[in-house]
Amino acid sequence: MAGNRVAPIPALLLLFWTTPMAGASESVPRTISIQAMPNPVTYGQPIVLSGSVEAPEGAPNCVSNVEVAIAFDEYDDLPETDPPSRTPFKVRGRTAGDGSYSFTQDLPRAGTFWAKVAEDPANGCEAAVSQSHFVEVRSLVVLKAKRETVREGGAARLRVRVWPSCGLPRKIFLEKRVKGDFVRIAGKQPPNDYDRCRVVFRQPISRRTVVRGMTPSRGGGFCCFYKRGWSEPLTIDVRGGR
Repeated sequence: MAGNRVAPIPALLLLFWTTPMAGASESVPRTISIQAMPNPVTYGQPIVLSGSVEAPEGAPNCVSNVEVAIAFDEYDDLPETDPPSRTPFKVRGRTAGDGSYSFTQDLPRAGTFWAKVAEDPANGCEAAVSQSHFVEVRSLVVLKAKRETVREGGAARLRVRVWPSCGLPRKIFLEKRVKGDFVRIAGKQPPNDYDRCRVVFRQPISRRTVVRGMTPSRGGGFCCFYKRGWSEPLTIDVRGGR
């Protein structure tokens, strides 16, 4: 007796199984972008994260009024193409009618951002994750003078403070403007106090001088890095001088 044989599937039935059902449609692909301004940003100042969701024409429900979530890798130790697995995406808001979004964000340390829109089965929209966007942070440097006018032949007492902390290297510099450029005129090591990064300069002043404080790029701890920063320029006048 011949072994059991599977009856061939009728061609008409095979065509029915492999043909999409009436009214069925493929999901709509989407993309999402992200950028940050300003970049780099000075410590303590906010940035604006913005971008847009895009989809093929004829799919307004996939770009308008959709939730946008943001993730941030605060340690910046992951490949640029991989969103963080330990830091979840958090919904920040919705897009405008044209698919654009904009959120204000505090940034205490440098790191990488991603934006995401989740899958929307009800409207047939696919999920999308942006490319990574790295944001740098400058140290905040503040320069103050005890007096902004000194006697001729005297010295100005100038205090420079750096935030968020000293890190390494820890030296702080004083610069003065010479023919439009700033040149270094003094440097000082802060006291051994990691959280109070400040020094005081007693700088001889013989004529009207524009000065600023400066800190080089530095590590702010085992996880953070800050770009070099400068204070706002400060003018020291000389009483009876030029």
